[in-house]
Amino acid sequence: FPRPRFVFLCVGDPHAIHQRKPELPPDQIQETIERYRATLARYRIPFTEIDTTKLSPDEALRASISEER
Repeated sequence: FPRPRFVFLCVGDPHAIHQRKPELPPDQIQETIERYRATLARYRIPFTEIDTTKLSPDEALRASISEER
């Protein structure tokens, strides 16, 4: 797959994420976030984390736009 130049990794409290998207249990959500962190680090892909449980959707979008510049 093409290597991205930059990645926005959406993170946050696994319990809060589970309340919004109950398909996965909180421990599996946390494991998934950790796997993404490890994979991005292993391939030296620059990324920034956006905590979607502390920011509103508009704030998260603004944060990603400001990081992109």
